[in-house]
Amino acid sequence: MKSIYKYIFSLPLGLMLFGMQSCSDDKTEDESGPRPVILKAEVFTAGHDVYKRQGNDAGATWSSGQSLGVYMLKNGSNEIIGDNANIKFLADNRGTTGYLVPANNIPIYYPTDGSKVDFRVYYPYNENIATRSLGINQTEVVIKNNTKADALLYSDNCQGATGDNKPTVQIKSMLSVVKLDMRCQIEDAATVTAAIRNAATRATFDIIEGKFTERIVEDAPVQFTATKKVDNGEDVYTLQATLLSGIIEEDAVIDIIVKDNAGKVIKAYKPASLRKVLALSEEQPAEENTQYDIDVQLNAASNNITTQVAAKSQIVILKWNGNDDNAIGGVARPERK
Repeated sequence: MKSIYKYIFSLPLGLMLFGMQSCSDDKTEDESGPRPVILKAEVFTAGHDVYKRQGNDAGATWSSGQSLGVYMLKNGSNEIIGDNANIKFLADNRGTTGYLVPANNIPIYYPTDGSKVDFRVYYPYNENIATRSLGINQTEVVIKNNTKADALLYSDNCQGATGDNKPTVQIKSMLSVVKLDMRCQIEDAATVTAAIRNAATRATFDIIEGKFTERIVEDAPVQFTATKKVDNGEDVYTLQATLLSGIIEEDAVIDIIVKDNAGKVIKAYKPASLRKVLALSEEQPAEENTQYDIDVQLNAASNNITTQVAAKSQIVILKWNGNDDNAIGGVARPERK
């Protein structure tokens, strides 16, 4: 899957809320007859417009042709209006408008009686939703070694829209990210790797309800390799992985392994509880659209690792024009508290 954006993690969590506010109401001209749905997809935070346009530091937009699924519901309910379920919309091929247009130029229309509607929007578009055994309103997410936070984007904020406005849907990731920073000197180390085991890596997501309905733990772990940099004369190894948001499985663990230049394991640290690493519990699940920054200390004598949550921040989309699955626009370390 091509990544639709490059993203960074920034700003303290308390500053960034995706409220269930109604759509923006850019007025359309008064016209008779059915009015087609015109959508604009942006990312906002409380008081901060972080939508960006291509070719300008003030913004970037969706890549042309990126596809999203759209549902139109009766206002304040989960009832789909007519056949307006999983309608494929594309990023406008003019490139810089931010608007989404129906695929094949076949529009959907607001109710002719002027009644208000709500929208559900998700990415990436899944054309098989209607034919899968999962259910007509569910899509599937699979977490792999290189999965990014854009594996599932979603919006349910757009409520009370009418043909008198051009709704803006505010999209966010429904996943979580864990970022481990290890400051250490590891003699003769070529690589530091980690693996997350016994955590759910496959899930179904109910588009109408906006929540995961099933989590599946598979045998294969999620594996990732650290990047290394030097900060104030100290080696810093950074590992980053994407997780399903929600309750972390009780027996989920993270393993950290150090290998030498020949690929031989020279240190395998004792598995650490993923819940404890993230300071979470049954009552405190991993939050959607959230990155957890974890400081890690490796104890070579005991083979234990100790961790501390250094910061928690929301995922901020800065650029929509990335086509590299592994591309990250940059990392701005959140303010620590």
